[in-house]
Order: sequence, then structure tokens, then C-alpha cells
Amino acid sequence: MAASTFMTYFQCFGSMNDSPTLPTAVKYITANNCTSKQITLCEKPISCRSLSLAVDPSKRFTDEVHIQNGSTCVVSSATDIITSHQVALKKARWAYLPQMEREFMIQQTIGAHPNIGGMRNIIKDFNKKEVYLVMELLDGGDLVDLVANTKIGMTSREFICFALQLARGLKHIHDKGVVHRDIKADNVCTSKGDGVMKFVDFGEAALLDEPIRKYKTGTLPYIAPELLDEHRKLSEAQSEVCETDLKACDVWSLGITFYSMLTCRLPFKQAAHGDKNFAMYSTGSGVFGPTKSWIKIEGTLQTLIANMCAVDVAQRWTIEEVEDYLTELSR
Repeated sequence: MAASTFMTYFQCFGSMNDSPTLPTAVKYITANNCTSKQITLCEKPISCRSLSLAVDPSKRFTDEVHIQNGSTCVVSSATDIITSHQVALKKARWAYLPQMEREFMIQQTIGAHPNIGGMRNIIKDFNKKEVYLVMELLDGGDLVDLVANTKIGMTSREFICFALQLARGLKHIHDKGVVHRDIKADNVCTSKGDGVMKFVDFGEAALLDEPIRKYKTGTLPYIAPELLDEHRKLSEAQSEVCETDLKACDVWSLGITFYSMLTCRLPFKQAAHGDKNFAMYSTGSGVFGPTKSWIKIEGTLQTLIANMCAVDVAQRWTIEEVEDYLTELSR
């Protein structure tokens, strides 16, 4: 994210004692400040439609600019000549049609929310054997960019406002019976000028009422320890498939993301006992991540992260508790 975008967002703040407020130019919300419990949509949710086209989508989408390559897809920005909207296109080969249809279905299930990137439709090009997801364009960069611009991590005041948005977004996801399963700074994006944080990339997401297909899903430094432990046991044929609270795993991943927002680094390479920092933390002989980074975090935010990343799942906060705590801090 450009530094100007970062400053545009925070120029809405008053003194350090003021409650952080959202900029008035924010398109998708009518909340007056970040302490508000309720955020309401101020425009109709984007409808989700499945389009099967026998024509080349290049005739519908112009001004295409490459953004990035994924492991199974290519993401670009473009103009939809039918709607005149700037959109993001996620394009994959026909072999990945089931995965793309599943991601589309997951986002239909979740629906519209200010802190979740919008899904417009899915387009199937039968001529070229390609499939497109047409999504809201978030051109302000991802959370990695924003944190990198700070050099040393966000201030507590900045962090609380952004973190509260993410807590609200994840609560909505969980309320809809979905788990993200790949929460990380790379999968949080924003638009230029508004600073509203939005979860993106639901390619690994799952419905809560379906069986766990695999445990080691996501990005290694963000994966909860119980998932890595179950993956190891299954690999060694030491256990049968067990019940795992995937919502709690999402909270762990968000806690790791919060830590990175405050420190500009990750606490562990992985939450497994082969990692020295994690081994010390999990046995109570060390703090969360390197000591020199941990001691720079304000005490109230240490409490937040420690509870989100409790190794004992029974002691780990729910996303509702995270949201409530951040709401209190923002007052």
C-alpha cells in the first residue's frame, strides 16, 4: 500500500485519546467510527451470478493488467465493458473448474460484508477451456505492503482500528458457517484511499458442517499447532481422523497476523516443537516469538495475542471475544 493511502486513512484520527474513526469517503460502510458495534451496508450487495459464455471473455474485459501469478491461477485487473466497473479477474485452466466453482459457492454462502472482498460472478469460457472469477478490485495493496511501509510495525492506535475490522470480518465468516483456513497478511487487501481491510482468497475455505479434508492447509507459519500435530499423527498412522475446531484455528492464524502487524515479522517458522521459539512458548519457558519483539508490544495487545494464540484450544478466545476486547480497547 502506498504511504499516501496509509496517511489518508489515518488523517481521520484526532488526538491519541480520541476513538479511531473511519474516513467519511469509505464506500461500503456508514459507521461513524471504529467503536461502533454495527456496520451497515450502504449499497445493495453485489449479486452473485454464474455465467457460461461461449465467447472469448477478452471481448468483455478490456485494459487487462497483470497483478500476480498464483499456484493455479493468474490474477489481473480489467474493465468490465458491460458494467463499466474496474474488476479483478482470477483466471484458471479448465482442470481447476471444480476448485473455482467451490470458491464461488463459498463466497455466495458468506455473502456481502464491508470487510470481505466482493465476488461478482464466475465465467466459464467453453471455447478456451478457461474459468474466471470476477471479483471486486482492491487496488490499495495487501496488508504485507501496509506493514512494510511502517518499517517497525503499526502503532497501537493504528493496529486497533485495523484489527477490529478484521475481527468483524472473520466473525461474519464464522457466523455464516464457513472457515477461511488461509488467514495471513497476504490475504487481506484494501482499496486506494479508503483503508478498509477486506479478507480475500477463499480458495482453501471450508464449510463447518463438512468433514475435514486435510489438516495441513494454509501457510505454514500461520497454521495452528493442533492442525500440524494432527497432520503428523495421521502421516505416522498414529490416530484416526479427529474433531478439530477449525474456527479456533482461524483465530490462531489471525493472531499470528496481528503479531506481524505490530512487529513487522512472524513469531515462528511453524507452530511445532521442532521450532525453538514455539517450543519455548508452548512449554511456558518463553514468550510469544523473539523476546526483543514481544516486549515492544503494548501490554493490552500482548494479552490479545496471547489469548488468540493459546496453545490449549480450550483456553483460546473465540472471534466474538476478540471482537469484544478490541471494541473495548477502541473506546
